[in-house]
Amino acid sequence: MSTRPSIARITERMLWAEAIGHCMNPDCQIELIRDGVSIGEMAHIKAHSDGGNVSFENLLLLCGNCHVQADRNRSESTVSQLQQWKRNRNSEVQRLFARRYATFVALERDAVPLLNRNAIIFYNYGPVSDEPYSEERHKMWLKFEPEIISNNRKLQLMLEHNKHLFHMTNQALVDQFIAHAHEFAATRDANPVKRVLLFPENFLSIFGVGPADNRHLVSNLSALQNLIADLMNKGKFIELDLEVTKTLIYRENSEEAELHLLDWPRVNQVYYEGRYYRPETTTVRLQSLVFFLEWLSHNNINYVIDDFRNLTELTLNRRFRVKLCYAYCMSLSDLHEIQLEDGLIVVNLHNWNGAPVSSDAHEYASRLGVSLFSQNDFFIFAHKNIK
Repeated sequence: MSTRPSIARITERMLWAEAIGHCMNPDCQIELIRDGVSIGEMAHIKAHSDGGNVSFENLLLLCGNCHVQADRNRSESTVSQLQQWKRNRNSEVQRLFARRYATFVALERDAVPLLNRNAIIFYNYGPVSDEPYSEERHKMWLKFEPEIISNNRKLQLMLEHNKHLFHMTNQALVDQFIAHAHEFAATRDANPVKRVLLFPENFLSIFGVGPADNRHLVSNLSALQNLIADLMNKGKFIELDLEVTKTLIYRENSEEAELHLLDWPRVNQVYYEGRYYRPETTTVRLQSLVFFLEWLSHNNINYVIDDFRNLTELTLNRRFRVKLCYAYCMSLSDLHEIQLEDGLIVVNLHNWNGAPVSSDAHEYASRLGVSLFSQNDFFIFAHKNIK
């Protein structure tokens, strides 16, 4: 009696990716992972007793009942039937998950549950502890790997056919995830080894599932203002904190939701999906505004943002009206784009070159009772006159 060769771990992974976690009998298709327990079985297409091997091409994933029925009813037509099941699954997977979505929101609705489940498995059993490759932990990791592989396969197809829905800076993260998912399913055996193509942590931020690992502000203040204007028009705006938490709070489906402005993949995606890059409402950069506001607070100067749809207009200590702008050199034409009034203070935040102000602009502003400052000159003025 010949000994059956074992199925390679890589082949098992490829079969789970192919089956996407469901029995490959089209009349069954029950889920093969229930409460974290795998009930899937690797079945031969051409029986082992007839010389069938354990290659990926000669195997398919079935539930225990369908596996038994296939073995019991072996006949000349069985091989053709099982091959058809394998072909059917590939076309079914393409039909279900390789479709184009109308919006990112629709794609997100289907992708987030898969990402959440994978994240739960990884953070409970993946290599993130002080002993990531302990024997017991690795056993549990291998137990849950089929579910991650099946979820990854669904995500791969969804992402590959909908890259147009992602902001251009996020498309690179999408490509990194797809490459990681391919490597995860196809290149490792049962031994705990270091991964080559690591999971791109920032990928989760696109969907609001997790924070970006290298956090920074997106510079486009104009897009933020357009988003806030849209939220206010819909009665959804609640609060904006640009100093401490860097968070926008709003209502979503009758509940409070947060957009963390440091999670740049998520912010870029929200701006892109909502088409908030236009119209351009200011050239001031968000980082410059945040620095200016933090300076005011550190120097005990109270400020109020007059209208959150225009974050560049402030009132300091209930008295001084300030308008912020961003110009390499503040010119007369720049002033003409600002609604000027007597007593207004205009501050140019373009500070790296000293933010010069043209003589024509100074002369014109002085006639209207308007004060023009570079950022550093304003700080000196504020120390003497506002504090």
